[in-house]
Amino acid sequence: MKKMIKLFMALLLIFTLNTPVGAYASTEEEQLEHLDINELSSNDSYTMGENPSITVLDNGLVVSVNDRDGKLSYQLGEYEEDKMHWTPSVEYGGGEKPTISTLDNGDIIEVHEGGNHELHYNLGRYEDGTINWYSVNNFYGLGDHPNVEVLTTGDIVLVFEGQQVDNTGVYYEYGTFENDKVTWYKNGIEYDKGLQPSVTALANGQLLKTHKSVSDSYLWASVNRSSVDNHSVSVIGAAYEFEPHSSNNPVTIQLDNGSILSMFDSNQSNGTWNQMGKVEYYPGWGSGAVGEASWVDPKSDTYTHFHGKNNDVVQLQNGLLLNVHEDHDSDEINYVIGRYDDNSNRVFWGDHVPLEYLNIDETSAEAIYNSIGQKPSMTVLDNGLVLAVSYRHQWITPKMYYQLGEYLDGKMYWTDPKEYDNGANPSIATLPNGDVIEVHSNHNNGGDTTKHLYYNLGKYENGSINWYSIGNKYDRGLLPKITVTSDGDIVEVHSSGNARASGKLFYNYGSIINIDSDKVDISWGTIGEEYGAGYEASVSASADGLVLKTRKSNDDDGHLWYSINEPDRTNNTLDRIGSSMLWEPHDVNSPVSYQLDNGEVLMMFHRGISTWFQMASYRYGHLLFETPTINDFDGQFNDVVQLKNGLILNVHEVPKHTDKLRYVLGEYDEEQKRITWLE
Repeated sequence: MKKMIKLFMALLLIFTLNTPVGAYASTEEEQLEHLDINELSSNDSYTMGENPSITVLDNGLVVSVNDRDGKLSYQLGEYEEDKMHWTPSVEYGGGEKPTISTLDNGDIIEVHEGGNHELHYNLGRYEDGTINWYSVNNFYGLGDHPNVEVLTTGDIVLVFEGQQVDNTGVYYEYGTFENDKVTWYKNGIEYDKGLQPSVTALANGQLLKTHKSVSDSYLWASVNRSSVDNHSVSVIGAAYEFEPHSSNNPVTIQLDNGSILSMFDSNQSNGTWNQMGKVEYYPGWGSGAVGEASWVDPKSDTYTHFHGKNNDVVQLQNGLLLNVHEDHDSDEINYVIGRYDDNSNRVFWGDHVPLEYLNIDETSAEAIYNSIGQKPSMTVLDNGLVLAVSYRHQWITPKMYYQLGEYLDGKMYWTDPKEYDNGANPSIATLPNGDVIEVHSNHNNGGDTTKHLYYNLGKYENGSINWYSIGNKYDRGLLPKITVTSDGDIVEVHSSGNARASGKLFYNYGSIINIDSDKVDISWGTIGEEYGAGYEASVSASADGLVLKTRKSNDDDGHLWYSINEPDRTNNTLDRIGSSMLWEPHDVNSPVSYQLDNGEVLMMFHRGISTWFQMASYRYGHLLFETPTINDFDGQFNDVVQLKNGLILNVHEVPKHTDKLRYVLGEYDEEQKRITWLE
């Protein structure tokens, strides 16, 4: 920013002395044709293509290059008013997989594949809002998947894959820049076996190289020292495995504070993951050894943030981080802004605001996250956070609370419970626009005149929930449960009474209506439609538009039943497919169901003090139960969601009326068709 101010003052002085009165004077900033695309809080698409690479110029502008259909293009970008502004794409040659870095004199070097396993490089200079490519299509040698970096010494290191199909080596080249020309010295030195190499400069003059292993696609890193005199690079210590899962396209940068940020594509989640680390140095080992061993020391587990691949990342002069990546499902190239948080040693991307974490338990499972709650319910927000609600039993006026939770480092972190309304037995779901709807009864007990049902609407804003619509009465009843269909409609079910003998079940069907650009409301097309007898009803939606209702029978046996229903949006009704089916032939309580991302349905209930579950899949008109009921932990009044990283999150009451809520994390096993709850 200081450089931009100095540049502006210099230009202003020159133009004041030499420009006639009335003539127009502009700064570099004003010469850019900005494309104001979208707000910071989304994955903003700024061009079309593949393989983006970015670098920061001395004046603070960003140069982004990418390829599309064998053509290379560049754009200039500038961060201003909480977002990036980009110039239109400018084609500058042919090729694929470009990589770019800023030279010591402020010029740029770009290396790319030119066809037939040839590597070519271009040299460019920023001039008056454009890039002047003054040296183009220079043949370097043979190779694939190049990545180029300029060291703090001003020298250049290029890494790439071997050019033969069966060559699994990764190579480096050492170059110097002088008089607008690059001199290469090594003709490619193989330094390891691997794929997709990358290199980043460290502040102490050394460099960090990463690559993907050939056999299992794990990611490896090594710290290297460079020799200016010998124009060479040598490994300090040994390569270090820093990501033991199948991954692609690792890139790293060193932040201003010395931390290392690595980013890569996950083969497991089809998303972009990142990991923080640092470079540490230790004394050498072995008989008479003198030297240093070094590796990247991960300080936090990887976690997914957005749906991308082929990432690149830089730190802007204002300290913010800029990530660019291909969209996983389209030809778009997106950007997202990140903020590094010193306290947690992690990066928060987009509108993700750091939470005031409540770290309750060091274990990853069965952690108490609320010591004043009952009947938990939760939903996953669009940004990946979990919103959990519960209530505290009070005979006169029960209180409801919400908490925000986030998965990090193998466990959940939660905010303190925050009171938001009076009521009992809340149930919550996420609406298509990202807002949330919560339903509850006005009391956990009471006669016919007091059993009212209400809904609240809220929006996530800066680490909290803004409940912008509170206390909307819509029916009478108890124990409401809510879900949102794949078409965006709302289905709510509830009971008419507490006792089994008198219990009747009802549903309400609603749709979303827009109030203004920031708020919505619910239009209930069907109110109080009776659909059977029972107690403790629950409801969930499937990805293909079906609605699964579960209930406990109101006779003495207390068995569990289910029915599959198809929404009729014209008449705002649920049409049952087939008949109600017996699910669990024992006296049990509080059934819930949830469809996982792979289409499997998780069915849960509690018997006594124990939580039981089984897996099922949809068949037309019924469920096919694929496992017997299994008991893995004690708990009552469960709810369950699947996090964006694929893990299963269960919350439940700790048995024996302790008013404590606990969570447990689980992993789904495709072969066994069951969930392993983590300890």
